Amino acid sequence: MEERYKIILYNKNIYKEIELTPDQQQLTVGTNADADVRLHREYFFGKITLFFSKYHSSWKVTCSEGIYFSLGDVRKLLTLDLKHGDEVSIKYDGSDNEAFRLSYMIDFDYENKDYSCEISLEGQDQIKISHGQDSDIRIDDGYSSEGAVILTQDSSGRWGIRDVGTTHGVYVNGVKVEGYQELTDCDFFSVNSYSFYYRSSAMFTSKNIAVMNSGIHYQIHTESKTSLVYPKFNRNTRVQYVMPEAEIEIQQPAAKPRRSKKNLVMTLIPSLVMLAMTIVLRGIIGGGGTFVIYSAVSMSVGVVMSIVTYIQEKKDYKRECEGRIQSYHQYIEAKTQEIEMLRKDELRILRLIYPSLKEGLEEAFDFDRRLNHDIRLTVF
Repeated sequence: MEERYKIILYNKNIYKEIELTPDQQQLTVGTNADADVRLHREYFFGKITLFFSKYHSSWKVTCSEGIYFSLGDVRKLLTLDLKHGDEVSIKYDGSDNEAFRLSYMIDFDYENKDYSCEISLEGQDQIKISHGQDSDIRIDDGYSSEGAVILTQDSSGRWGIRDVGTTHGVYVNGVKVEGYQELTDCDFFSVNSYSFYYRSSAMFTSKNIAVMNSGIHYQIHTESKTSLVYPKFNRNTRVQYVMPEAEIEIQQPAAKPRRSKKNLVMTLIPSLVMLAMTIVLRGIIGGGGTFVIYSAVSMSVGVVMSIVTYIQEKKDYKRECEGRIQSYHQYIEAKTQEIEMLRKDELRILRLIYPSLKEGLEEAFDFDRRLNHDIRLTVF
């Protein structure tokens, strides 16, 4: 039997489950754009990349610069050979602060689960689940070992579970059991590939188990033959809702137009000085009244043209500034609409991930296809 694995990455901001299929040979997880699985960069101090590679049937993980793997001791590991049940802390090299945690385990959940066998716990105070012949409930799925899972009832009637040396561990609601853990109504616990559902002093599990203890009563529930064929509605853990991760780039406004450095007074001074000198010199020398008038008119035209050019350049500068502001306002308005559309899409996906009680009831009454565990969807 070829084992399938899954990786869980989590901290207070992220939670990602990643399947490692049998035909997969490598995988990159990180904040880079070319990573196979992207992490939000804003949740981390700098770039983070994990490189997963498969050798025969085992997986190994290597980290990028600036981070290291910690197993709870003083070692700072850059490469780690993974095995089922590993819990690894990924920390920053400079500060030793934790970036996130990594869990690695055999993926027992990729197959559809069967809960058609109801096992009564009435009249029992201890039940042993294992591969051995001395078990009360015997399991055999190719992963079984010499260890056992012991269910015990305390004096107040509450049931609890204990892992006694199993190879792959026991998980209650997806969390590994360390020592003894009390069970409450509607808890799920898994032993290898077998999943059990506890409710009202009874367990529901696969009909493929073998009840070895004759004092334990059980029954196999067959599918209802009513006129309404209701689909199975175990919510599929494989339904994936992908949040939009595209980064929206906001461009800076265009460069401000260059203001003319001309000074009107400095521009007019040469022409005014030449005009004054012409008048004064002709007055001293005498004669040439027509030439004086011609010179005065020519220089006056030059002065007027200098003033007109100066005023026109100021108008052009003002018009370019106003055009620049208007153009950027239009750009920002378009980006605002784009962001609002993405936020609405995120809200839609979040409502799919976390439906309200009313929406959940409507799904059940309408036989919504998302309740059918045989359907796998990826929603963008």
